[in-house]
Amino acid sequence: MGGGALASGAVVGGRYTIVRELSSGGMGAVYEAAHLFTKKRVALKTMLPGLDADPRMSSDFDREMSVTAAIECPYLVQVLDAGIDGTTRFLLAMQRPDGGF
Repeated sequence: MGGGALASGAVVGGRYTIVRELSSGGMGAVYEAAHLFTKKRVALKTMLPGLDADPRMSSDFDREMSVTAAIECPYLVQVLDAGIDGTTRFLLAMQRPDGGF
């Protein structure tokens, strides 16, 4: 791990505090994060630094945000929030599965 470059305690999107990195891949990283105000734990996916400069990557992540938010299925995690923070980092907050990580 360690590919996402967000440290524990970093605030993303003005509302999520990073707890720890869970995984990273070619396009993004997933973190366990806590909402600043509700303290609710979420799985927070972010685009890797620098990829936002690529219009195709940005478009793909934007599509992922809207498509996954539209899906409602009891067998899939629910999208709770999506957006772009002040540093143009795309973020996607999802329901944290029971059982931990």
